[in-house]
Amino acid sequence: MTFLERIKEGCLAGWQHGILPSVSAAQAVLESGWGQSALAQSPNHNLFGIKASGDWTGKVVRLPTQEFRQGKMGIEVASFRKYDSWEASIIDHAVFFSSTDWRRRNYAAVIGEKSYRKACLALQAAGYATDPNYAVKLIALIQEHQLYEWDKSLQQETVKGEQKMGKHLVICGHGKGPSGYDPGAVNRSLGITEADKVREFAQLMAVYSGNQIDYITDQNVYDYRSLGSIGKGYDSITELHFNAFNGQARGTEILIYAGYQPDSLDQKLLAALSSRFTNRGIKKVEWLYNANVAASKGYNYRLVEIAFIDNHADMAIYEAHKRVLAKEFVQAITGQVSAFPSTASSASQSSFRYHLGDSVRVEKHATHYQTGHPIKSFVKGKSYRIIRVKEVNQSNSKYAYLLEGINSWVLEQDLAPSTLGHSEQTYTVQKGDTLSSIAKRFKTTYQELARINSIPDPNRIKVGQVLKLV
Repeated sequence: MTFLERIKEGCLAGWQHGILPSVSAAQAVLESGWGQSALAQSPNHNLFGIKASGDWTGKVVRLPTQEFRQGKMGIEVASFRKYDSWEASIIDHAVFFSSTDWRRRNYAAVIGEKSYRKACLALQAAGYATDPNYAVKLIALIQEHQLYEWDKSLQQETVKGEQKMGKHLVICGHGKGPSGYDPGAVNRSLGITEADKVREFAQLMAVYSGNQIDYITDQNVYDYRSLGSIGKGYDSITELHFNAFNGQARGTEILIYAGYQPDSLDQKLLAALSSRFTNRGIKKVEWLYNANVAASKGYNYRLVEIAFIDNHADMAIYEAHKRVLAKEFVQAITGQVSAFPSTASSASQSSFRYHLGDSVRVEKHATHYQTGHPIKSFVKGKSYRIIRVKEVNQSNSKYAYLLEGINSWVLEQDLAPSTLGHSEQTYTVQKGDTLSSIAKRFKTTYQELARINSIPDPNRIKVGQVLKLV
């Protein structure tokens, strides 16, 4: 029987006192050297390095120990609790954090915490160990040995017979900043930008994610609020990007904090992408700002480089599989795929009239925003970029669109395609479209669309086909 197998039952029982099994196990491994330290061995059986303070009435053993003081590691002799067995040590460890009023207050952020990352950081912040890297070491052990799986069976709560799901956050890289719009990487020959493409992908994900995922699409997180504040309370954070290099590089990769090991979500997302793109792996990096911020807060974070936007072959693969990929991302993140709302037809997934990044014109007949506030006259007839989309059932509209610049929601009935065209200079064919109707919408001719898209028969186009507009 392995060390982890020997301690698992006791660690699971520790959750009755609010201590995550994964954290207990990682502490036992780290403090005892996999049960091989002199303190952990018979006759001491102390797996966690718990010292014999004034409230301890049991057996005591004095041993040398390493302590980190004033920036240096040194050897000290200290008194430690002594137990009759490892089982007794594990039970006492779980009880320890709430055994006195002072400890209950000091370890309040540890007791009952369901995120192992946050619990590990809280342990360090509360002074459990003097090692400044204590939390990082614990988290690395939990990830390497997948100890987080021990936590899952204990944290499943039911609400009306259904499993209670945690909220997740998806961030779209680049986008609107205080002084302008950051497009990120670009592919000029295809007329596409990283900022627009990740928002397109987020919109596709939203079709399947129900209320389980929140999306940040209307701002560049690096220019606005810190991830430390906006990421609070989420079970996972996934930041979407497209890579770029020299037009020849290809593939997909995931970036995580240097001190962590890939977890199951990292692996699932990579599996979905690498089944279509060249697998460039999961890379541990020290320079990624949001990864460092997330690690300091105990957030479950990764940055996903979906593919190389400046590689035509990669983008052709993306266009062909983006809807399936979006569904697989939702499945990986939430563990389930929500059915599209029953108020929409089966074709509604592809019935968005406009998309994130599209340029639209507010019609002159428009009177009120979706919220009911009157539309000012100077807004009418002007063109704006779409930065968010939501479903509504209002008047003659199924969707409302949040417009950049006025930061207001406008019903689809009050919008028209702008003569500026699609922000990415492409259009994805929807159900019911004809080349003539698309040409009329974007102020061109079907002959011109057929020419620039090399369409031999203008009467034959397919749903999902991406057309160049210029």
